[in-house]
Amino acid sequence: MSDTRAGTGTIRDDHRETLDLRERRASLPDRSLIERAAGFFRGMADPTRMRILTALEQQPTCVGDLCILLEVEQSAVSHQLRLLRELNLVASERRGRHVVYSLQDEHVSRLVREAVAHAAHHSHAADPAR
Repeated sequence: MSDTRAGTGTIRDDHRETLDLRERRASLPDRSLIERAAGFFRGMADPTRMRILTALEQQPTCVGDLCILLEVEQSAVSHQLRLLRELNLVASERRGRHVVYSLQDEHVSRLVREAVAHAAHHSHAADPAR
C-alpha cells in the first residue's frame, strides 16, 4: 500500500479524496472561527468559571454577590470574570457603584444549560445506585 502526501496529511490508497469530501471540506467553518469556538469551551473548562457562568445564567450579578454566592474570594472571581469577558462569554454593565455581569447572549446561556444537563445525565447513567 503506497502513501501519498496531500495538503495536510497522509492519504492511503484506500482513502482517496472524493468529490463528497471536497464538498464537505468546503462547507467546514474556517479555522479562525473554529479557534474562537474552542475558546468558548476553554472558558468553560475551569470549575470556578463554570460556577460563575451557571450563577450568571440564573440572573445578572455583581462581583460582590458572586463572591458570597459562590464562596470564592473577590480577587479570584474578578480574575475569572476578566477571562470570561475576553472570551466573550460574559458582558458587564456599570450600575452606579457596581459592575453587573451577565452572560453575553442566549447562545452562551444555552451552552451552559446544555453542559450542566449533559453532566447531570451522564452522572446518573454512571451511578448504578440511582
